[in-house]
Amino acid sequence: MNDVKATLGRYEYLQTKKRLNEGKLRSARLGNWVNGTPPLGYDYDHRTKKLIINEEEAKAVRMIFYLYHEKGYSMDNTSFEMNRLGFTTKRNDYFTVTKIGRILQNQTYVGRIVYGKSEGSGHKHKKSKTLRYKPENEWLVVVDDAHPALISKDVYEQIQIQMTKKRRIPPKARYSGYALTGLMRCNRCNALMNFTKKQLVKAGWKCYVRTCITPDPFGNRCNCRGCDASIVLDYVRRNIEEYIPRLMEKRDMGENDSVERLNRKISGLHTEIDKLKEGIGRIKSLFIDGMIDKEEMNGKHEEQTAKIEEKQRELREAEKELAYASTESLEDKIERLEIARREYDLTDPFSSETNEYLKELIDCIYYDRVDDEIRLKIEFM
Repeated sequence: MNDVKATLGRYEYLQTKKRLNEGKLRSARLGNWVNGTPPLGYDYDHRTKKLIINEEEAKAVRMIFYLYHEKGYSMDNTSFEMNRLGFTTKRNDYFTVTKIGRILQNQTYVGRIVYGKSEGSGHKHKKSKTLRYKPENEWLVVVDDAHPALISKDVYEQIQIQMTKKRRIPPKARYSGYALTGLMRCNRCNALMNFTKKQLVKAGWKCYVRTCITPDPFGNRCNCRGCDASIVLDYVRRNIEEYIPRLMEKRDMGENDSVERLNRKISGLHTEIDKLKEGIGRIKSLFIDGMIDKEEMNGKHEEQTAKIEEKQRELREAEKELAYASTESLEDKIERLEIARREYDLTDPFSSETNEYLKELIDCIYYDRVDDEIRLKIEFM
């Protein structure tokens, strides 16, 4: 008897949960707020079931976007400055890097309602699906202009591109004092190049590119030899000087090299995704042929799916960057290069200020060395 009651109780619980979720889904499609506590800068209007601006909190939100986007502050420095200015979070707490990052990526601030971005709970003690954040094309509901925006969509998209570029650089590399940190990659293994300094008796402190020791899957070291960092900086300086006239010529012809670079990147990502999808087919074939069991097939399938999702995320970010690059005028790009040439010391390998500005201009510097021959190639933004 107790088993029957427990089963009926469980069934009623699941039905209630289902009806609640369906109600939330219908409400979200109407542009109503169904995601719990409103984010900083908004209050919940119980009458309309929509978000309304909290003007006092909105000042903090606008200041965060201003410091990060307009002033060029890092998320660390943005949190420090917000705390110094006396702003607090929704719960009257101090700002941290994590909280700043969530605010900068929150689409609510452009007037958009998003529902169903994830599935599962990832709870440590309850049996449930593993927490998974879905790609944009799998989100259940996206409603634009559902409530008043605090930030324009253009500014929001520019910030997402800015954050994407920084994510490519390891955290330690973002805050180093070297002018080329986070910009140089080994042309053989694609690993980021590291730097070191040495004090010489006559020349004083010198900066050097370290030998690349990144191992391949079999443990073999890359061993691409380093060099004096000033050689690379001199190459960068000369390339900027040569690049400006080329951009002027492209501007007069109505071309945009950033668009060309991003189109190449997008094409390469499509090829990689297609190969990964073919890999799933091969995994299934191995299972059918009896080469692997079901458990091994599921494991490999999950691993391959995760790789596909990562590449699809990179693809979406590249497409967003392309949309922005298409609207950026070459005149703006030329002006930024002129500022770099005129106002920044491109001979000082220890200048962190130069590093910050170069990251806004250069996507990557590919480096290789064969005996005494140094080969360099710059990809500008």
